[in-house]
Amino acid sequence: MRVLPVDRSTVLVELPSLDEVLALQSRLMEAPLQGIEELLPASRTLMLRFDPVRWSPERLTAALVDALSQREPAAPRRVAGPLVEMPVRYDGEDLEEVARLSGLTVDEVIRRHQDSEFTVAFCGFAPGFAYMVGGDPALQVPRRSTPRARVPAGAVALGGVYCGVYPQATPGGWQLIGSTPMAMWDLGRDPPARLTPGTRVRFRAIGEGESSATGVRPREAALQGATRPAPPAGAQLEVTAAMLPALLQDLGRPGHARLGVAPSGAADRDALQRANAAVGNPPGLPCLEITF
Repeated sequence: MRVLPVDRSTVLVELPSLDEVLALQSRLMEAPLQGIEELLPASRTLMLRFDPVRWSPERLTAALVDALSQREPAAPRRVAGPLVEMPVRYDGEDLEEVARLSGLTVDEVIRRHQDSEFTVAFCGFAPGFAYMVGGDPALQVPRRSTPRARVPAGAVALGGVYCGVYPQATPGGWQLIGSTPMAMWDLGRDPPARLTPGTRVRFRAIGEGESSATGVRPREAALQGATRPAPPAGAQLEVTAAMLPALLQDLGRPGHARLGVAPSGAADRDALQRANAAVGNPPGLPCLEITF
């Protein structure tokens, strides 16, 4: 294990394998350390965001070593979450290529994919994109040599040891085996990500003419999100001109990294809080930020 400082409130723990990452995450969820505000797993790292008043990187490293030493020597356990049954049409452009790479028939690829139970190990790449593990080892096929410029939302794909579903249209290099009408990202839902770390997933084949399963919301409506109320009446500020790009920023939305969402917000958080303090505002009130 190697612990690397990221900033004054974040460290990155490097571990030998995904199983070790999930084992440490499970340990920290079963016996949480007070002051750890966020855990963000990846394939071989676990990022921890912590309260710098309560912890220093050195003290936190010692606590992590202690947590690992107390782990039972049995096989690593993953956090078990709810089971999601996902409808899928096996109509992917790379289905025959996956069959060739795996040495199976197309029908056998479909059968083995449906017979597998996957678990979301972590999220990233795009909001709501879940990296699922635990499928049939025969379906572990390499990514495409040339990525596609655009993969449609809802595409079910395989890449290495992972299975994933593209929550929105993005570039992508995984092998496409099917598509689902189930929305992976829905702003009208809490949390908006349909699949979160620990969620178990089983795929169920549906025909081309079969209607969507209960609870499936059209992707376009889900991406647009629920109808938002009109802004309240009151004082307004109109930006008529800016020599450099001016953005309205606040402190962002921290705490959603496990869903694949970056905190965003102001590039200079300290300057934003100082500006608010100078005029008597709460520290996180939105400000106009002109970078550079």
